Amino acid sequence: MSGDSVHTKRTACRLCDCPDFDVAFGLEPTPPANAYLKSSELGVAERCFPLDLYVCRRCHHAQLLDIVDPSVMFRHYAYVSGTSPVFVRHLQDLRDEVLGRCLNKTPFMVEIGSNDGTLLQLFRDKGIKVLGVEPAENLAAFANENGRPTRNDFFNSDTADAVKAENGTGAHIICANNVLAHIDPLQDVFAGIKRLLDKDGLCVWEVSYLVDVVEKGLFDTIYHEHVSYHSVGPTIGFLKNAGLELFAAQRISTQGGSIRFFVQHAGGPYPLDKSVQELLSYEKKLGLETLEPFKALAARIAASSKALCDKIAEAKAAGKRVAGYGAPAKVTTMMHHFHLGAADIEYLADENPLKQGLYTPGKHVPIVDVAPIFENPPDYVVIFAWNFARSIVETRRAFVDNGGRFLIPLPSLLEVNRENIDHYLATTRN
Repeated sequence: MSGDSVHTKRTACRLCDCPDFDVAFGLEPTPPANAYLKSSELGVAERCFPLDLYVCRRCHHAQLLDIVDPSVMFRHYAYVSGTSPVFVRHLQDLRDEVLGRCLNKTPFMVEIGSNDGTLLQLFRDKGIKVLGVEPAENLAAFANENGRPTRNDFFNSDTADAVKAENGTGAHIICANNVLAHIDPLQDVFAGIKRLLDKDGLCVWEVSYLVDVVEKGLFDTIYHEHVSYHSVGPTIGFLKNAGLELFAAQRISTQGGSIRFFVQHAGGPYPLDKSVQELLSYEKKLGLETLEPFKALAARIAASSKALCDKIAEAKAAGKRVAGYGAPAKVTTMMHHFHLGAADIEYLADENPLKQGLYTPGKHVPIVDVAPIFENPPDYVVIFAWNFARSIVETRRAFVDNGGRFLIPLPSLLEVNRENIDHYLATTRN
């Protein structure tokens, strides 16, 4: 490692310790994606950090090497799981699948990065003993206040030992949803998972799938919180070195395209599923062990930038008003790389009250409640939370019925208007 107290630079792969990398491509430097500002902070200089994607020459794991101190990003966190009905339904399905697979019928479930405790509550509803491990002080406090037992800490091998000692048992189920891509010291985390996991237990974790990122052009999922971009090939070897085994894998639609890994102790009781080899073969067919998919992704990013920016410029030149829907972390990457700001996007409407009244990092676009979209509607609304686009269009179709137009920027620019909204809803899934 090299750098200062806030920003460090890795010199070895976080999966296999290889020191040799290729640069897949670079994006515009940004502040931390969730570093929303209060109005009183708008005059304070914000620090931007490099946002370059590297690929390990040995195991081919795609990753960021520029690391922002996690305490800066995660001790107070503005994303909450429970605000999206679509995601809550996804977590319900996850719970049912995990309980259907688990060999222990009275399991102890531990969730790494448990956020507001939504998944914990879903397991509690089935009478399951649960514990969350969540580093964000505000979210851990919220979860505990709502009866969802949560330890306010980062998960590592020491935390695993403490949880096991305090509860007198290992975990029969360990879940980690959209969190393991956020963690730099993954080797210690998986050492903790191995120590905490019961001999017949299973660990289920979900992350954005690199295949979907490169195939669909989902570049805005690349930001400093996401230091890893996972695929099956590098994961198999990494888990083997940790004394663990990948026994099944599923592609799922959340976050634009994710993968669900099922892990056990090496030689554990769960049979090896053909899905692992099938996805591994697909990754090799796609060429993920080469730089070619990343070159194609860079070209697709440039095309996406031109399409959206040209549309916004055309609308503004015609005197039209343009706003945005959703202030997810990925909006920081998109706005910086596309050079969009408050002169282009009047405001971002977001349903999360933790973000309302704040401003986006670096670009200072105000974040408001969704009411202005209907009380004083703009002409166009860019859905920056594009992974929930269908749900947003369906629940907010009154905006379109009254003459408004939604712009969905990814995977490719799509305008939803009065003429095509029924077709869009009939043919699209979240």
